[in-house]
Amino acid sequence: MKRFAAFAVATLCAAGAAAQAPQPSETTGSEASLAGGMIINAELNSSVDSKKAKPGEQVTAHITETVKSTDGRTILPKGTKLIGHITKASVRSNGQGEAMLVIQFDKAVMKDKQQVPLNNVVIQAVAAPAQQSAAYGSDLERATAPGSPSNNPSMSGSRGARPEGTPTPQTYPSAGANGGSESNSAGPLAANARGVYGFEGLRLSANANGEGTVLTSSAKNVHLDGGTRLLLMVQPQTASAAPSGR
Repeated sequence: MKRFAAFAVATLCAAGAAAQAPQPSETTGSEASLAGGMIINAELNSSVDSKKAKPGEQVTAHITETVKSTDGRTILPKGTKLIGHITKASVRSNGQGEAMLVIQFDKAVMKDKQQVPLNNVVIQAVAAPAQQSAAYGSDLERATAPGSPSNNPSMSGSRGARPEGTPTPQTYPSAGANGGSESNSAGPLAANARGVYGFEGLRLSANANGEGTVLTSSAKNVHLDGGTRLLLMVQPQTASAAPSGR
C-alpha cells in the first residue's frame, strides 16, 4: 500500500512539472502550414537563361522575409531554400514569336532539412535585383504618375529606346510598415505587387496547364540574373486537389 501511494505521488509530481514546462514560442513546418493567399518573398540564387536552360534543370532561390501564419507562428524562416525546375525554355527565332521560360517551384527546404511542398505556388511578381533597380528608382518615380493603372506593370532596365507595345513604367512596389505599399525599389515586394519590374519587354503569366509560371520576352531570350526578386503566392487548394485522407 505504501509503495502504491509513493508511486501515485511521484506520478502526480511529474505531471505537474510537465504542465508547467515552458512551451515553444513559435513552431515551424508541420505544425503551421501554408494557406491560400500567403506570399513568399525570395531571390534567385543564380542566373537563369532560356537560351541555356533545359526542361528539368533545377532552379534554386532563398526566402528573404520570414513567412508566418496569421497567428504569428513561423512557417518558413528567412533563408529557407526553395527548389524548383524549368518546365520549358526557348528563344525567339527568326524575329518571330517570343522567347519563353517556365519555372515551377517544388519544395522549400529548411536548415533542419524539413521540407514543405510548393506545388500550388506561383510567381506573382518579378523584380530586378535590388542593386540594379535602385539605380532606376528615382528616375522612374519622376516619370510615373501615382496610381497609374496597369494590368502588367513593367519597368525599363536600360536607357535605350523602348520598343512599341512595351508596358508603361511603374514604380517598384515594396512592403510598407503597415503591410501596404510604398515606392522603394530596393525593398521586399508588397503583397499586391503583380507583373514585372525592371526588365525591358518581359511579361509574366500563369501556365494554363498548371506547370509553373510563364515568362515571355520580346528579346531573343529570357534572362534573369542571380538576385532577381520573386514574389510567390500560394494558390487556394481546390477540392479535387485536396488530400483524400487515405
